[in-house]
Amino acid sequence: PFDEQDNSDLTVVTDTIKKIAAVKETPVTIIISSQLPAGTCGQYTELIKKNNPKLKFDVVYLPENLRLGDAINCFLKADRFIVGAKNAKIFPKIEALLKKTGAPLIKMSLESAETTKHALNSFLATCVSFTNEVADFCELVGANVVDVSRALKSDERIGQKAYLNAGLGFAGGTLARDLKTLIDTADKAGMRLPVIEGVLKTNSLRADKAVQKLLKLLGSDSKRAIIGVLGLTYKPGTSTLRRSVALEIIDRLNDNGLIVRAYDPKADLSELKQKPNFELANSPEELVKDASAIIIATAWPEFKNLPYDKMRTAMKRPIMLDLINLIDKDRVKGYTCYRTGIGGN
Repeated sequence: PFDEQDNSDLTVVTDTIKKIAAVKETPVTIIISSQLPAGTCGQYTELIKKNNPKLKFDVVYLPENLRLGDAINCFLKADRFIVGAKNAKIFPKIEALLKKTGAPLIKMSLESAETTKHALNSFLATCVSFTNEVADFCELVGANVVDVSRALKSDERIGQKAYLNAGLGFAGGTLARDLKTLIDTADKAGMRLPVIEGVLKTNSLRADKAVQKLLKLLGSDSKRAIIGVLGLTYKPGTSTLRRSVALEIIDRLNDNGLIVRAYDPKADLSELKQKPNFELANSPEELVKDASAIIIATAWPEFKNLPYDKMRTAMKRPIMLDLINLIDKDRVKGYTCYRTGIGGN
């Protein structure tokens, strides 16, 4: 877990390490998959030695490669496993443990494995912020970021699975946590990481830019207008609202005097720490009644084929902000439609 400032909370892992050290007598291999700041496994090694000097043990860092909503598939069909250990003799044991997955092991030191996890998520986050800046530039010069991203992915040095889809930026907290861990660790040593700092800054501006775009489209009709938000969860395939950009947008809409109505097929509103500052609609049709605009904020597949023609007739003004470029433009004819990174919006 991590706190509101994206700092890792190591309490659960540390307590578990202490419990193992307190009771274990026979040799043991401790495999840690929890996401940890670089250097933590070394600290745990010293902690175990201090609490149980006679215990023979090895600490292995096997950072998880899971994605919320697709965890089992990610593990059983992993591209590879990163394995960090101080004692190279432990690697065959880990290979045997993971043999049935068929995935290769990339072996390294504990510190390298910890840093790899930070670096991987930071690289993915960099791709997201990079693409969103390119999207803003595309709007400036009349280009289409979808075409640009398609061309970038065709380069074998980048690839088809690259995080190059323009939208609302990264959310959920996981990527931000790794960026912040790298920045904080470097800062303590008197080092700056301007590229990674810039990635975080670019990402933090996405919600504000979306709201400013909407206000511009609404013009003088912006006060007390009803805005329908399609999607609340931070990504499709999960019910969690953790670090949802949709919720950030709703807060800003409220701050600008707009009335918000939202619909999500799976969102768990019990995660909210306070009373929702929006009305929850039971259907997309209910969402748009007398609304002045629709904002598409989460890429739920079912949103692609909603009856947008019928929904448009129930709206006060047919404005749509497809912030994640989810809907085919032919399905939203008759709307004043803004799509991220598409020049000429």
